[in-house]
Amino acid sequence: MSDVRKDLISTHTAPTLDVADLNVIGKVYRRIIPFLLLLYAANYLDRINIGVAALTMNKDLGLTATTYGLATTAFYVGYVICEIPSNLCLAKFGARVWLGRILLTWGLASSATAFVGGMYSLYAVRAVVGIAEAGFVPGIMLYVTYWLPRSYHARANSLMIMASPTAMALGAAISGLILQHANGALGFAGWRWMFFIEGLPAIVLGVITFTYISSRPHEAHWLSEDEKERLNTIIEKDKKSNPRALSAVSKSVLRQCFSKDIILLSLIYFCFVNTISANSTWIPTIVRGLLAKSSSFSLIGAVAAIPPVCALFIMPFWARSSDRRNERRWHLVYAMGLSLIGWLLVIIAPRPEFKLLGLCCTTIGAFCSQSIFFTLPQAILSDEARPLGIGVITTIGLLGSAISPFVIGYLKDLLGTFSAGLYYVAFLLAIACIMTLCVSGGRVKKEIAVAPVQQLTR
Repeated sequence: MSDVRKDLISTHTAPTLDVADLNVIGKVYRRIIPFLLLLYAANYLDRINIGVAALTMNKDLGLTATTYGLATTAFYVGYVICEIPSNLCLAKFGARVWLGRILLTWGLASSATAFVGGMYSLYAVRAVVGIAEAGFVPGIMLYVTYWLPRSYHARANSLMIMASPTAMALGAAISGLILQHANGALGFAGWRWMFFIEGLPAIVLGVITFTYISSRPHEAHWLSEDEKERLNTIIEKDKKSNPRALSAVSKSVLRQCFSKDIILLSLIYFCFVNTISANSTWIPTIVRGLLAKSSSFSLIGAVAAIPPVCALFIMPFWARSSDRRNERRWHLVYAMGLSLIGWLLVIIAPRPEFKLLGLCCTTIGAFCSQSIFFTLPQAILSDEARPLGIGVITTIGLLGSAISPFVIGYLKDLLGTFSAGLYYVAFLLAIACIMTLCVSGGRVKKEIAVAPVQQLTR
């Protein structure tokens, strides 16, 4: 049993999948992952567009860097309060109903941001957006575990999380265009049009979700009875090949969710999620500082899109490497380390092009970290504990997202520079790297065979 305690997943050999099994998994992959990617993109767009809006909204509403940071904090406060209840509701009501509800309500609330009249109404609306959106990301990660074996989780997570840099890149560029060219249309400021327009995709996708996805394999009308039975067999065999998760079944849900490794993972997520929050909240403002001579919001948006585009190219290779090598912990440490180096470049590099390189490094590291991170709790927790356990991790972690914008904004107002706030983010990444090395080993020496990408996408 000592070996089991040392490994996140036992070295027990799982059965190999045959061609028919791989065909079923490929069919599931093609059906759910692209759609989840779309949902994730809409989610991230509504979360990060406030960073572009800040370029003109702050002046219109009389916001300082501190009070603007509090608007983002208000979003995460609402999100954190409702995170665990929302994740439990998804397990109870099913992903089809609950994800559809989340998309509809947050889309409506996000579009309503266009009508705020001042600082306090902005705080109230952003808090409502956070409440409406709560549970979406952990719910998506939980949903994947119902449909795919562990040896596909990093790749599936990566493909979905690729929606974040995609939304970040396209959102920055499109938001910049709206900000510049829609300003004054029908008497509305450009940032108001941006919020209104960019909330609509979530509303449309919410309606589609009610009819497109199935909560569990046995409900999937697009699978034959033989395919449903085969997929259930694959998932059950996968569970039995993971003694760590099986041994957890004998423990209470609370004991699993507050074990040493889950607490460590919660603290790690708290530390590195600050980087994701800083990226989405402050990169447009930082880029504007690098392009001080330019007044073009379109150019600012285009340059702000460069770091997430770089992340898009690297993420699939990083997730594939983790799946192929059956290794999670060091892939997470290296990715967070790259992000740490990136922030230090942004802080100390003397030339704008090196600062931009730093932004690219920190964005690549942040999203690669996120794609690997959620494979760890998925491997530790039993089915019964997974909704609560992932909710606990994301709730504690997202407290970092709530605190970070305020801290960075306050230090910016106090010292007149972003450097102090970015040192804070870099320090937390260093702590996260150290804590990750304290988590029980993240290697699987042999796992269910993984199909090549072509098998999944053709």
